[in-house]
Amino acid sequence: MQKNLLSPKEQVRQAVATMAIEGMHVTDDMIKKGLQIAEGKIDVEDVIKELNEKYGR
Repeated sequence: MQKNLLSPKEQVRQAVATMAIEGMHVTDDMIKKGLQIAEGKIDVEDVIKELNEKYGR
């Protein structure tokens, strides 16, 4: 796997910009979770599990 050379904030900024171009809504919680993932504080799997528990999947 290739290491991302961008800072966590820049990674999230680019993701949010891409979502805006695609007309997707971005919440503060999405940005916060994105930063936590980019900083290595949580895994994507943790977020998926949290969403599944919250929305009953």
